[in-house]
Amino acid sequence: AHEEERKRLARELHDDLGQRLNAVKMGLDLLAEEVPPELEDRLAELGRIVHGSIHSVRSITAGLRPPALERLGLAGAIREHCLRMAETYAIAIDFKTAGLKGPQLNSTLETKIYRVTQEALHNVVRHADATNVTVRLVASHPVIRLRIQDDGKGFNVDEHFNRQDNDRFGLISMAERAELLQGNLSVDSSPGNGTRITLELPL
Repeated sequence: AHEEERKRLARELHDDLGQRLNAVKMGLDLLAEEVPPELEDRLAELGRIVHGSIHSVRSITAGLRPPALERLGLAGAIREHCLRMAETYAIAIDFKTAGLKGPQLNSTLETKIYRVTQEALHNVVRHADATNVTVRLVASHPVIRLRIQDDGKGFNVDEHFNRQDNDRFGLISMAERAELLQGNLSVDSSPGNGTRITLELPL
């Protein structure tokens, strides 16, 4: 029942609130053609607020349940994402999975694994200068393990996690997601030796 409620909420956010915000944005765009010059800045600020709200609704909706998971399931959604990333960024991504048979994963677990995969692969193309990536997703009771490894330039893990100013690679947020599901995320990397990220979550 809880998962059905999440899906219903995602649909309502997209179909109702999303459409209403888009209607407001269209109205503001039309109004911009008639507004007196002294109100142009105020109207532009309102437009930015509405645009940000539309983006937030899309992000929240996607976080509740990515459409690819509905269409393809976890393995299929990750495979599709790997193919898209490989084609877009001209990088070799080898994805294999084992042990994923039947509906053994709940929606929350699938969504978190998919999001970590997305974030980790985007880190590779943004920061790693890698040419090859392997992605392995293995379910073996009592855990499911996601491992993403690249042959890029690597980095100093301790130095990164000790920095307080930012989380440039999103690793801290990925680790926090894992902890929320009673799992853990480990990062193995060093300059010149690529990076391996391992996510383990209880089934």
